[in-house]
Amino acid sequence: MSVSLYFTKLKSLWDELNSVALVNPCILGNAKSILDQQNQDRAMEFLQGVHERFSAVRSQILLMDPFPSIQRIYNIVRQEEKQQEINFWPFPDVESAALQTSKAPYLTPGKRQHPFCEHCNKHGHTITTCYQIHGFPSNPNKP
Repeated sequence: MSVSLYFTKLKSLWDELNSVALVNPCILGNAKSILDQQNQDRAMEFLQGVHERFSAVRSQILLMDPFPSIQRIYNIVRQEEKQQEINFWPFPDVESAALQTSKAPYLTPGKRQHPFCEHCNKHGHTITTCYQIHGFPSNPNKP
């Protein structure tokens, strides 16, 4: 699942948990440290649940000082996801795409492919069976 979908599902669970177990801010000043610890726990939970392909960015985040907020962590991981999508998008090289089209066999709509010889520029055979290169087969019936 995508990072944004995973984070949304996880956040909805955290919101549900908050509605049941609300931290009271009047606990003799300890509420801030409790909330900070809760946020760090949630950040760790998020990082542990992301796909292994984010292991490098996960390690970088864990080394950050001060430790970033869950929203900042989400943004970093989401940015990495987008970068990976760009880097692994299967765009053909322009030169290789041009070569592929020049070497493509002749196609007739609704009919089967016809082989094409790049040596003599004719349809019906390929360069591996071209008579001009390999010679004509001998006729066993001729004396």
